[in-house]
Amino acid sequence: MTQEKIQKTYGKFLKNPQIAAKELKIMDKERAAKKKKFLAWRKKLSPAQKKVADFCQTIMEIRDKRKNHFAKGIAVSWRIAEKIFSEAGVDKNLIENVLVFEELTRGVKFIKTIATDLKKREKSYLVYVPYRGAKKISYTNAEKNHDLVNKYFMAGGEHGGQEIKGQTGNKGTAVGSARIIYSSRDFHLFKKGEILVTGMTRPEFVPLMKLAKAIITDEGGITCHAAIVSRELKKPCIIGTKFATKKIKDGDKLEVNANKGVVKILS
Repeated sequence: MTQEKIQKTYGKFLKNPQIAAKELKIMDKERAAKKKKFLAWRKKLSPAQKKVADFCQTIMEIRDKRKNHFAKGIAVSWRIAEKIFSEAGVDKNLIENVLVFEELTRGVKFIKTIATDLKKREKSYLVYVPYRGAKKISYTNAEKNHDLVNKYFMAGGEHGGQEIKGQTGNKGTAVGSARIIYSSRDFHLFKKGEILVTGMTRPEFVPLMKLAKAIITDEGGITCHAAIVSRELKKPCIIGTKFATKKIKDGDKLEVNANKGVVKILS
């Protein structure tokens, strides 16, 4: 999301906190309505079905709480990183190139020593985490990193012709142009009515999901963010395709059949 879009979307809250309070009340009412609807639906279930429904509901609530604490942790860590980079005299825009938290914990002097490496990572990087032993970071050879990923993680990903299979996140069908979005830095490229193709969605993806004709992800299960939000937005969604972002290119015309969990690349 660009700075202009953030200002347009959230600037009104900064100027007038009462608007934020009003929005929160609306959200509370929506949550209460959803809970009422869930409880009405639950009454119709058998005892065994109620146990399954309650279990799924509990899991989703725990996930939301976990994400809340995770987001707070990221915010605090980012502030710490800004202070460290400032004292080290290193461009703060390179913070996102810190790949493992241990690099931050080593302090200002260490960040100074890896400033050049942080810049190189803008081109390519690979973090290898073995079952035992220390993490290894490779960033000097983009082509080598690409080959390693293809060899160990993409085996079989180029097969299957023009069809990609995944799991149904939310039923529905759609035809449209693909747009690959890897992170918030790409958000400004997305246009209303395109099909969102990404590794996985997070809360910041919601504005794009509202504009998307359909949603396709590499990762995720039935309780993942993409699946839950797509059901709320009533958008066709296919999750867990593994290779969608690798096989699909920007502008490809796609036929999404989320009823069957199948995506066809038409052209």
